[in-house]
Amino acid sequence: MWTDRRIAAWKATGEGPTAAVWTISQLVAFVDDVREDSLFPLWWLAALRGLCRGELAGLRWVDLSLKTAELAMAQQLVHVGGKLMPFPPKSAVGRRTVALVPQTVRLLRRHEHDRRAEMTRRGQA
Repeated sequence: MWTDRRIAAWKATGEGPTAAVWTISQLVAFVDDVREDSLFPLWWLAALRGLCRGELAGLRWVDLSLKTAELAMAQQLVHVGGKLMPFPPKSAVGRRTVALVPQTVRLLRRHEHDRRAEMTRRGQA
């Protein structure tokens, strides 16, 4: 947990915990800070569903079912030789289906709609 004591130690030494978990107030502050970012749905998934960087980068619409409120973790992107390459999850634990709450489904549905509208506007539909 990112307690005040751990934050002070991290600022003093640069050493953080192996796995750090935000407090509720830190999570709320983060979500508030990125709310207007175009990647907000990505930050939302990272913050509330625990997806890691490679998983987030490897997300594809085909792995998402808004109808069943599920996200299949089918791949991740990994930096190899200066390029991003798709790879399957590292372990059986990484190959999983993530359940999505109704608020997340609404957020992703709106994001998909906005993204399609933007692509249409650019003539890329």
